Amino acid sequence: MARWSFRILFLLLLVATVGLALHSRDLAAMCGRGEREVHRLTAELAAARQQVSPPAASSAAAAPTPSPEPEVELTQYARLELELHEARHQLAAVSALLEQRNEELLRRAELAQERAARALRPIPEGVRLCLDQLHTCLRAEGFHDQRFLGALQLDDDGLHDVELLETASDGLGVAFVAAARMTATLERATGTLVLRFFDGVRAENDDRKALPEDGYAVTFRGVDGRMFEQRLPYLVHGEGTYPAPADPAARTPGELDPVQRRQWLSRLDLLLSAAKLSQRWRAAHVRGLQDAQFQQLQLVGSDPKGLLTSAASAQRAEVEVDRRAGVVSLRLYDGVLHLDGVESSITGEGFRMVLPGVTPETAIDAMMGMVVNK
Repeated sequence: MARWSFRILFLLLLVATVGLALHSRDLAAMCGRGEREVHRLTAELAAARQQVSPPAASSAAAAPTPSPEPEVELTQYARLELELHEARHQLAAVSALLEQRNEELLRRAELAQERAARALRPIPEGVRLCLDQLHTCLRAEGFHDQRFLGALQLDDDGLHDVELLETASDGLGVAFVAAARMTATLERATGTLVLRFFDGVRAENDDRKALPEDGYAVTFRGVDGRMFEQRLPYLVHGEGTYPAPADPAARTPGELDPVQRRQWLSRLDLLLSAAKLSQRWRAAHVRGLQDAQFQQLQLVGSDPKGLLTSAASAQRAEVEVDRRAGVVSLRLYDGVLHLDGVESSITGEGFRMVLPGVTPETAIDAMMGMVVNK
């Protein structure tokens, strides 16, 4: 993971350093032209001074002769003096700016070397276990858009030197966050987890901005707070109290509790991973299950390199089995599909995602019989 961090940091520093180096090159060229101009004006001024000065007398007894007219006018001589003064002043200013730019280049090179050495340091075992548990909890809750690249320290103030990759909701954009510190706060009453990053930068689409003074917040709503506090007691700080258990009769028909939601997401992932598709699809979120239909299902797709390329969301979805033809499909209704950079609406009879390589028997077993027969 540290290699990804190093590559991103190196790329950001490289872009800034190249721009600074090009500016320094232009300043050096200006210095060269300025020096040549000073030499030229100095030579012209010396020649003009000789022509303006009267010749020395050859003898005290020599008869006075009328002084010849100067070959260079005094106004031209004054103009040369002024041009030389301005050229020297401009050269001094450009030289000072060039020296400043060279110092900045040296400072950035030292910073890049320092960050590279830091990025290549191994993650402490305790910190690695913390990040692994954090990933596990987030994935169990259906959040797949955040991936921690690393951190170097964990204490009562949170994680330090944290690096995070954020994927856009459509799966087609990526942002990089580097922060000196990250805290995790859980609001027990609402099941809201907030990861807040301090003292760092966030880069997205060639736009690099410093994090706000009060921190950059990444919020996860509707999580199983008890699971986070149980698995990450050294990181997550809970606030408030948990609400009383809800009356099962008052729950929305088909709504899944956190444990059931994780179980069905795992079953859907098992089914999708068995399909021989050009890209790897996985279930990111599901809200409920009623009459063999999943409610508010979200999918994300990635290429063989693990880069997110596609996404889909549907208000309803079902696993459709055609026993006679031996075909299994995941059918999506009322939603949006992002595929190959094109966004399209899923309406009418829905969108059928055929799952080659998955047999009807495999689908029925994975879904515990929650399938629709064609």
